[in-house]
Amino acid sequence: MNAATHTPGPWRFDDEQAAILNPDSKPVAFLSFHAADSLAQENANGRLIAAAPELLRCAGMALEELQEYGRSNPLARVAIRALQAVLATAPGTTTTEQTGGAA
Repeated sequence: MNAATHTPGPWRFDDEQAAILNPDSKPVAFLSFHAADSLAQENANGRLIAAAPELLRCAGMALEELQEYGRSNPLARVAIRALQAVLATAPGTTTTEQTGGAA
């Protein structure tokens, strides 16, 4: 069974609808105000969630660079493990897809 991939980005947050929208302005997700302490916090949450595809792409790029140039640095090895854990949360997304380059 193949894991599904996330909806392609870029995403944007529409604060009037409390929705994360894909490039075609179709909803990816809706936020619940009940989970936030204030409207400002809900909007901040929405902007963070909307940045997820770009953050995922950047994490993949950082991992590739660290794996190529930073393996001898103990702090880089910690960062590599952390990035690998984060990237593992996006099933079906490969490093190549995240960076647009070769794996």
